[in-house]
Amino acid sequence: MDMQIGLEVEELGIQSIKWDYGWWSNDRDPDSYEWTRTLEGDWQLRNTAYQGVLNVYNCQSMGDFGNLAKQRGLNWTLYWLLHDSRSETEDALTSVGENGHPEWFSNRKITSGHSADLGNKDCVEFLQTTMTKLFKEYKVGTWRSDFEPICCVSNKKNRHDADGNDVQYWCTVGLLELADHLYANVEGFRYESCSSGGSMKDFITMTRAVVINNDDSANYNSLRTTFYDSSYCLPPSQLQLPCNPDTFCSESTFYDEPGDKDYGMRSIILGVPMFGSWSGPADGKLRFGLNDYYAKYLNMYNEKIKPLQRDGELYHILPRPDHVNWDGIQYADLDTANEIKGVVFLFKPTNSEGETKKIVLRGLDPDAAYSLEFEDRPEQNTSKTGAELMSTGIDVTIAQECGSEIIWIK
Repeated sequence: MDMQIGLEVEELGIQSIKWDYGWWSNDRDPDSYEWTRTLEGDWQLRNTAYQGVLNVYNCQSMGDFGNLAKQRGLNWTLYWLLHDSRSETEDALTSVGENGHPEWFSNRKITSGHSADLGNKDCVEFLQTTMTKLFKEYKVGTWRSDFEPICCVSNKKNRHDADGNDVQYWCTVGLLELADHLYANVEGFRYESCSSGGSMKDFITMTRAVVINNDDSANYNSLRTTFYDSSYCLPPSQLQLPCNPDTFCSESTFYDEPGDKDYGMRSIILGVPMFGSWSGPADGKLRFGLNDYYAKYLNMYNEKIKPLQRDGELYHILPRPDHVNWDGIQYADLDTANEIKGVVFLFKPTNSEGETKKIVLRGLDPDAAYSLEFEDRPEQNTSKTGAELMSTGIDVTIAQECGSEIIWIK
């Protein structure tokens, strides 16, 4: 989750804390809220809010904070862009000053700085050396990239042609060289791809990224839909669902779609959950009583769902979410030694199809006997053979207009 209640996440099921965009700068226009000269490739702490975090924890440096996170059993994820900082600070990725290299940057500019051209071998070698040094110094666990670390265009000639159709290929080679070096030289290193909102969601990135952003909507219904699509191609244990829980809390001003907190949390633990709230905390806790929901669902995810997601099979047992008709997916792992052999997630967005739906399961042993245990509606618990569940199925009733259910297969 984002750095919103600090490291005070004991018992919430949180395993990694993320520092997001802008920890290196205070340069934000107070009226437009737009970033100005953000020093995106100058990876020194300047943001007063994050400096305040260090002060709260009596940390003198980012390395102290990284050590403290590890002592508390937490991974630290640091958002890190490969853009021209236009800074003369030592170790900065820059086109100006004594150590500036304008030839290292493409003519592609997404935010305030031009993108590094990873077709340039010298640029890649600089990043390998500098990022290894700083990640070790800061005790960073995960690099979170964003804003197209792989350039799609460049007016430079290096390993690729200037404005050539081989730019993206050689920049991909450069990113793989950088990631491989960090994996080899930074203990416990993880690469996490924010992927510009899911636009860089591809097979070669997945060979290096532990997780990749599914989409940047921060909305539970959108994420459930894009997860449904992407999980046909990519492992669900690598698809990160970054959500703003305000969107499923009726008390929030950001709530604009049906669904309660259970519905929202269940939408996110389909994949790899990541949370950040636009409303922020209050009195050191998450707003809207979410501490209890995090503790319930993220511990459920870590203990029961993640093993099925990682080692089992995913089945799309209902049609693609359209936020009108029922949708749902199923995990199953017949080889697990655990009591739970699978789980079904069901979502009923509206009453358009009625309150009862026939659910046919997949991936079970037809000769085995299974008990189905409902998380919310134990009166619907039942026992059937795998053959029955995969042929006639079961009828599930959700009486309310908009509701959800988790069914454990034992």
